Amino acid sequence: MLLTRKGNTLYVHLHKEPAGDAVKLKPFDLKPRRASFLNTGRPVAFALDMVTGDHVEQRGYLRLRGLPVQEMANTVLVLKLEFDK
Repeated sequence: MLLTRKGNTLYVHLHKEPAGDAVKLKPFDLKPRRASFLNTGRPVAFALDMVTGDHVEQRGYLRLRGLPVQEMANTVLVLKLEFDK
């Protein structure tokens, strides 16, 4: 995973296919205003979740869900996260 930024926009480049249809961006604990695929423009579902390994820290982290891993096989997925600040 590679992260790049321009202003208040963060780009998440997934060079390898994720193990499932979601990725966790630790240590990010802010929700973006909007999340979309740069490849297609489609929206990306996201949430601040606490998964089993996060209970020790007692805080949730940003998870991007519903990634079209099968649809976009052999493609670098690029997610565009727009933040207010």
